[in-house]
Amino acid sequence: MVALNWQDDAFGRVENDDPLDGSGGQSEYLFLDIKTNYRHKNFTLSSGITNLTDETAWTGPHQYPNRTFVTDLSWKY
Repeated sequence: MVALNWQDDAFGRVENDDPLDGSGGQSEYLFLDIKTNYRHKNFTLSSGITNLTDETAWTGPHQYPNRTFVTDLSWKY
């Protein structure tokens, strides 16, 4: 799976001439996520990377997570 998440700048005025960026607003960003699955009989192995390009973005006073590696192993019996 390949996914793109995009958010445009946020503005505080109707005229859209004052971007709210940084730690006080909503950053513009484009995140690329990848994930793969492998299934064999009773188990599934998933692996992926979110924010592959390690872009920094803010929403309000909170920063989005930077590059994150994810692995999941499940077993059915």
